[in-house]
Amino acid sequence: MEKVLDSLPNDYMEDATLKGAVIEGYHDYLEIKNCKIESCNFSNAILQGIDIDHTDIINTNFSNQNLSDRTFEEVRFINCNLTGVTFTDSYLQYVTFDSCNLRYANFNSTNLKEV
Repeated sequence: MEKVLDSLPNDYMEDATLKGAVIEGYHDYLEIKNCKIESCNFSNAILQGIDIDHTDIINTNFSNQNLSDRTFEEVRFINCNLTGVTFTDSYLQYVTFDSCNLRYANFNSTNLKEV
């Protein structure tokens, strides 16, 4: 990872680390590739469109996020709060949930491959 960011870019994030950020507001599209997200809080953000590829997400709060109709490929969620997250109609391939809180998470109609 080359860059360390303290806020989320508007549309594209690649080869960067996002650390300690509190993400709020509306994000209509965001592509994250080859990144590391650590100790961030997304619980007050509205993520209309987000696709994540080849990324480690560590100690991050996504509680009650609507992540429906999104794509997650080769993503590792490690020690994350995913309470009440909705993954409905999303595509998850080679995704790992390690020591995460997935209570009340919704995977209805989600395409899961090697999860």
